[in-house]
Amino acid sequence: MPEGSPQGSATTNAPRGTTAQPPAGTASPTPPPPRSLAEALRARDDAALTALLHARPDLLNPVPGDITQLATRAGTRASVVRALDRLDRFALQTAEALAVAPDPCPYPVLEELLTGTGGEDAKDGAARDALPRALGTLRDQALVWGDDDRLRLVRTARELLAPSAQRPSPTGLGPTVAEATAGMSPTRIQEIVAAAGLPPTHDPVSAVAALTGLFTDPERMSALLDQAPAEAHQVLGRLVWGPPYGEVTPNPAPPVRWLRDRGLLLPASPRTVVLPREVALHLRGGLAHRRTEPVAPPVGVHREHRPQLVDANAAGQALAALATVEELVKSWEHTGPLVLRAGGLAVRDLKRTASALDTTEQAAAFWIELAYAAGLLASDGEADERYAPTPAFDDWCELPPAERWSALASAWLAATRTAGMVGEQDTKGRTLAALGPDLDRSPAPEVRRRVLELLAALPEGGSPAPDALLERLAWERPERGTSDLRARLAHWTLHDAEVLGVTGRGALSAFGRALLEGRDPAPLLAPGRPDGGGARTAAPAARRCAGGAGGRGVQGRGDGVPVHPGFGAPGPGLRADRLRPARLPRRAQPYPGAAAAGVPDRRRGPAARAPARRRGLLVRALRRRRDAGRDPGRQALGGPGAAPPRADGARGAGGAGRAARRAAGHGLRPGGGVPYG
Repeated sequence: MPEGSPQGSATTNAPRGTTAQPPAGTASPTPPPPRSLAEALRARDDAALTALLHARPDLLNPVPGDITQLATRAGTRASVVRALDRLDRFALQTAEALAVAPDPCPYPVLEELLTGTGGEDAKDGAARDALPRALGTLRDQALVWGDDDRLRLVRTARELLAPSAQRPSPTGLGPTVAEATAGMSPTRIQEIVAAAGLPPTHDPVSAVAALTGLFTDPERMSALLDQAPAEAHQVLGRLVWGPPYGEVTPNPAPPVRWLRDRGLLLPASPRTVVLPREVALHLRGGLAHRRTEPVAPPVGVHREHRPQLVDANAAGQALAALATVEELVKSWEHTGPLVLRAGGLAVRDLKRTASALDTTEQAAAFWIELAYAAGLLASDGEADERYAPTPAFDDWCELPPAERWSALASAWLAATRTAGMVGEQDTKGRTLAALGPDLDRSPAPEVRRRVLELLAALPEGGSPAPDALLERLAWERPERGTSDLRARLAHWTLHDAEVLGVTGRGALSAFGRALLEGRDPAPLLAPGRPDGGGARTAAPAARRCAGGAGGRGVQGRGDGVPVHPGFGAPGPGLRADRLRPARLPRRAQPYPGAAAAGVPDRRRGPAARAPARRRGLLVRALRRRRDAGRDPGRQALGGPGAAPPRADGARGAGGAGRAARRAAGHGLRPGGGVPYG
């Protein structure tokens, strides 16, 4: 045994470079609590760090070099604001309660702020049960760190959520006694201490601590309030749930003077008093919020419909949507509207388009933005820059109606542009124009998808009450400021989904459900469905929704096929003098100046590379009739294959819509079975 070592010691001489192990049977020492957010993040495993980066993807831009950089970035104001915006209402209320609690805050104190000071008899047991989940969410997103006995809110989050005179807190609480008396003279503090019945102290710090102890002691505080006049209780009742500030005159009334002399109201300015936080919490029963919302509002079935009826109504709206979009793009074929210098569509052009579609300006803006999102419209890049159909419009027209609708619906679901804001003004007082650069709103795709997910959670054919759905969305992503953007986006989503055919009678259709799940909805709209749904079930619904999609009315052709007026290619009565070269339509080129330079657009296929072949609307219509087995030339000249003249002398089907006839040929409908016609 070395000299100087006590006998019986368990210390051994471990080799250099190794660590002495504790004796067998001895518990390993408890790791010390983290002293910073960086240390708390270092203690996390890979799965926890991965979950943090998934919840807050902005922390990866740029990729942090180490945990210290990650912790620093997680505490920046911009990143914390984004994280707070993603919290549900109860998790946000938990963070707000931590912002008004002592720092650090033990778990029991936080629980009292959310459930009250009634212990086991507290009125809000649901909040107690939901608190571990909310606290876990805040920890997972690195907004709270520390053990349960020392919970700490990130400093930036505390600054954002703590109450101040310039930024009231959602809790309605005011500053603490220490904060409210920070600029008060020591003599005035001693006067308040004496009026409250406390012994004098030797310094202002101990005097403020004595007042704080009085206001946080339920028994002594109740005894003090029992001495207050009845009018003083009325004054406190007006300030207890916020705002905690009130104006007073230079010579206040006796009840206000009684409260001010005893520190129950403290001066915030020469003519303003504030209710201290400790006093308000005592009057509230320890609650930080007047109403806690620990459970998400349910979204139940408000009305039930047969799924076949829902699909039929949605299919009718889908037919009308295809017809309206095609009519819109056709109207801009030769002389599209000019592009404003600042970008977007002029108001007069929007009104002209709305008149052509026989709809409102707001509905016209929706169809314009939808066509733009689907890549069917763009600027042509010429000197007199105009909006024109893109080469993708030709390809889109040749698709079956089911695939055309799928392209439109997919573009709508992922679009960040919001047509509902057209006509409003921005922060600088400028009117937002359709196709303008200021219509992008990043939460739009998330809100659309969440609305459809809530609809998909209901039984098939069930539609919720719109107010209940909006209330659920407001709980999941509460608005922290005065903006109501998410609520408006949800309202627009419900309307647009019904107009586009994603929903029918407020319920999610079968092909809308497939769109949400990432499956191809075209097979559910195409003929030959295995469930044997009738093809003609969409026709009555399409006739009933005439004009309901924002375009011209859908009319019956006589054989159960909904058609759209003003869309028809030349019918059997086509005259020979109409078979002349058609003026070529404008097309938005791959890059500005491509049309003037004569650069062929190879994305348009052989028709764009063969100048001898006409590319007008008439030529495409004749080609379709030829593919259908009818010779348009013989029909026009009265040769073999021409349709017999009608007995009533009426014209042929030239007035029927091209999109509707293609829908009849390809079978756009909610079910399979016997084809149209």
